[in-house]
Parts: sequence; C-alpha cells; structure tokens
Amino acid sequence: MNLKTELPDGRVIRTYIRPGKGKLLSLVKHLPWNFNSEDYLPLSRAQIFTSEDCELSIIMFIFGEEKEDSHVLNAEVSGGRILDFAKQVQEGNFANDDRVPSPSPLLETESIVEYLAKCPESYIVRSDPRRFLKQMSLYNKVSSASRDCTCKCCW
Repeated sequence: MNLKTELPDGRVIRTYIRPGKGKLLSLVKHLPWNFNSEDYLPLSRAQIFTSEDCELSIIMFIFGEEKEDSHVLNAEVSGGRILDFAKQVQEGNFANDDRVPSPSPLLETESIVEYLAKCPESYIVRSDPRRFLKQMSLYNKVSSASRDCTCKCCW
C-alpha cells in the first residue's frame, strides 16, 4: 500500500506499507527526484518501523523542511528532559556507564541552554537526552577543531 499525505505547511509524506522487513533501498529508487521541478521538495527524513515478528514494515519519507513556528517554546522548557538528565550526569549518577558522556563544563545548564537555542524545537523534544548530549559533544568537538585548524578545508 502506498499513501501520499500533503501537510498544511507544504511538506509531503510518502508512506509505504509492505510485508516483511523494511526494503528501504528498493523504495528509494522509486522516490520523486525531479530537481528541476518548481515544486521539488528535498528529502528531509526517512523513518522505518518494523513489527516485532518482522511480518510488516511501514516506511515513511518526509519531503520538505519543517517550518519555524512563531510560538517557539523557551529552550529550558522544551529541553527540560535534557537539562534534567545533564544534571544527573554532572552529579555522577552515570559514572560507570560508557554510553553516557562524562561530567564536563559543556554539560552545565548555561552551555546546554545556549546550544538548545540553536536547535529546532522538534529535534529537542524528539531527542533522547543521552543521545542529544552525545551529539552536542560531537558538535562541540568538530566545531572547536575547525576553529583551531589552519588548513583551508575547515573554513
């Protein structure tokens, strides 16, 4: 079964329901890729859901960028779960867990709020706090490395 949904903000979702495990690669070649069309929307997200028994898959392709909301929540409100988790990390509650970043100045509330302000609200509220902090740490490493780099490829 193939479904096409047009959202009020202009985005388009194409949903494919298939038997068995997700066959993402076989579906990608059938997606609309007409770059020269005036109504072309870039692929912004792909999501795959497979039933526990692997008998059914739902594959969704979202085209177009999510529009900025005029009623953006305060970063401390929308990122509350992330800030709570970071506080626990800073207190040493996950000292023996390799999946969690170590306490650091980067995980102080002010630093996280500053980073949250740069992120789309949908990313903040949908992110797992542990994964968010890992990605924030990676972003910080890459961005600080490129600031310190003297080669022309990083500027």
